[in-house]
Amino acid sequence: MLLAAAVAVALGLTGDLDTIIAAPTLHGAHAGVLVASAMDGKTIYAHGADDTIQPASTMKLLVGSVALERLGAAYRFSTVLVHGDGDALILHGGGDPLLRRADLDAAADAVVRAGIVRAQVTLDESHVAPAERRAPGWSVDDVLAYYAPVVNGLPFEENVLPLTLEPGAAIGLPPAVQLPPPFLPLAVPAGACTPGPTLLTFTVTARTVAAGRPDTSDVVAGPCGDVVVTGDVPLGPPSHVDAAVDQPEVLALRYFADALQRRGVTVLPSTPSAGPMPDVVAAPFSAIPAGTLVWRHDGEPLAALLADMWLPSDNLIAEELLREIDVAANARAGTLEGGTAIERPWLRGIGIDPATVTLADGSGLSQYDRFTPRALVAVLLHDWHGPNRATILDALPIAGVRGDLRGAMRGTPAAGHVFAKTGSMSHVRGLAGYVTTRTRGTVVFALSVDDWIGSDADLAALRAAFCSRLAAS
Repeated sequence: MLLAAAVAVALGLTGDLDTIIAAPTLHGAHAGVLVASAMDGKTIYAHGADDTIQPASTMKLLVGSVALERLGAAYRFSTVLVHGDGDALILHGGGDPLLRRADLDAAADAVVRAGIVRAQVTLDESHVAPAERRAPGWSVDDVLAYYAPVVNGLPFEENVLPLTLEPGAAIGLPPAVQLPPPFLPLAVPAGACTPGPTLLTFTVTARTVAAGRPDTSDVVAGPCGDVVVTGDVPLGPPSHVDAAVDQPEVLALRYFADALQRRGVTVLPSTPSAGPMPDVVAAPFSAIPAGTLVWRHDGEPLAALLADMWLPSDNLIAEELLREIDVAANARAGTLEGGTAIERPWLRGIGIDPATVTLADGSGLSQYDRFTPRALVAVLLHDWHGPNRATILDALPIAGVRGDLRGAMRGTPAAGHVFAKTGSMSHVRGLAGYVTTRTRGTVVFALSVDDWIGSDADLAALRAAFCSRLAAS
């Protein structure tokens, strides 16, 4: 009798989930689903669980889990400043994705405390392979987008430059571009268009419009190595837009040089090295350049960095972590291939054939990435039964509570019971994580959708219904 009741309950859940997945919003889309018991890994529900689907940011579950095991929860990215021969000050980038202005101000303070009164500042970018600043499969439409910054050895303010757009004095006039100090915007020189990396050169095609009109300001890459500011800027308060510049390490050097000068240190001109990045030391990989250590900044521990990556779905952190597991394992400049070469055997070790997935980057931003719901669930099951369960749960978004799920599933049985990572790209929506249920304990799930052209509201309702049904089971 009890067995019959259990079968009836199971069939009811299966039928209900089948009905949810058959909703009109997924008509024509490619959906893959797997739900398993966290306790024993047994499948509770499956629909296309072995189909390869574009994962978007659910891919960050993989790089976070591998980094935790290979680097440890206490691991920190390090940035150092070394006093070399003569007046040389070498700023060694260690890949810290959250290095800020305040950190470089602290470095300048350390220079003063060391009694250094003149310096020739250069940058050691050898920590990350310079040829891999963008991953294969990143959309050309995302160039300069704040969520798709370049990957480098010395990230600075997440490799994004905030722009303030002051409306013109009258409708139809261009807004004025303002940058945070000490940077000043430059116009493209007349008749001197030189294609190249975007940095501080701007072309403004945006126009001021009447107050109350929608703010559509945006940035795109121009043909002259410039940032083109487009769209409408309404009269009234200034508008704000972020640009992911191609050479953030140069901005870091300029900011650091300015910080030194503000403290009375004479900054000597540097001789640019060969290559696309001025003032960069052309040197082989080194953990720390030779010389006297003047300053060291250790970023936050990996356990905290995971939350900074997963809660808002930060692509730069994911990409730097993928390269860092290569650096730590092989003592060389971090590369995409080096990082994924570590991820593949890790997947095999948890029962997933790496030949069934495609790993093109760490963030899931690449259109070449492919992952299966079964692989996502395997990662989550491995974490549940491993020593990092609490760290993982502390870092994941929670439906209706925090992260990019804060506004989701409120007022439903799923609110507060879903710990999961989202994934969102054009025509792609993913969700994978854990649900605490009424009678089943915790279940692990992956709901992956691509080739989808429905409305965001309809898919949000479907995900809420799916997770609510699990929570109530």
